[in-house]
Amino acid sequence: MPKKDMTAGERLCTFIRREVLSADLWTQVATSLAPVARSAELTDFFEEVTSVHLTGRLVMGGRDISEEVGTVDQIASEEFEQQFLGFVRETTELSGRRRKEVEGRLVALGADAVRAARKSEIPPGVAKAVRRFAETKHRHCYLCGRSLVFATEDTLLQLTSEERKLVYEAEHVWPQSYGGDSDEDNLLPACSSCNRAKDNYPTWAMVDVQSISLGINPRHEVLDRMSGTHRFAMLSRAALGVAHRQRISLKEAYVEVGPGVSPRVLRMNDAADFFNMGNIR
Repeated sequence: MPKKDMTAGERLCTFIRREVLSADLWTQVATSLAPVARSAELTDFFEEVTSVHLTGRLVMGGRDISEEVGTVDQIASEEFEQQFLGFVRETTELSGRRRKEVEGRLVALGADAVRAARKSEIPPGVAKAVRRFAETKHRHCYLCGRSLVFATEDTLLQLTSEERKLVYEAEHVWPQSYGGDSDEDNLLPACSSCNRAKDNYPTWAMVDVQSISLGINPRHEVLDRMSGTHRFAMLSRAALGVAHRQRISLKEAYVEVGPGVSPRVLRMNDAADFFNMGNIR
């Protein structure tokens, strides 16, 4: 996970990856997977999907508990804390001398993520700032690279069906449902079509990337038929890699990587699975 300007959900996910999951476990997994020649990639996949999956379970379960307790302000109450702690204990199987410490951190970080997930909409000032950034500096969708259509309520109905797919929207880089904050550091310009396709996927590992297997050196028309979610997965993996290496935010990493325009095979003599493909900018 990136080190700078993390959202509440990313902070929770990072803690799970570093403190809940054992590094020794992934060493064992990598050793076991060595014969398949995708050991590092598959180990990264399992580690990513495990940490993000638990993040989602805690945030969404915590959100349900908070709604039963009351308003967003009640997330700081002792009632929520006790119920959420019980949920954490039901959801995880922690052990060892640091169990209570880890549980406490999961409750604290989880509460922050739940608070972010419960915000109903992007604050008007933030929405205005992100739109200004899009109109002046980033007039394309950060996911697909197509030029955006900047419509108003008055002009939206006058657009064609194709133009409506390209209407500007402020998209949560780390999804709000996973604890993504609705602030400028977590919002980028996207077209409505890509925003719908990405849905609530926080990272590449939550997409069914294991289903991609296109044979050796597939034709360009086969690659061009790849779904929008699979293209997002390739872009997400590249952005996460940049965020890790450069210690920058996920938003900054997406901007630096640029949109994924067309899938390509990396090693021509190997099968074109997810780990052997990338995006042409």
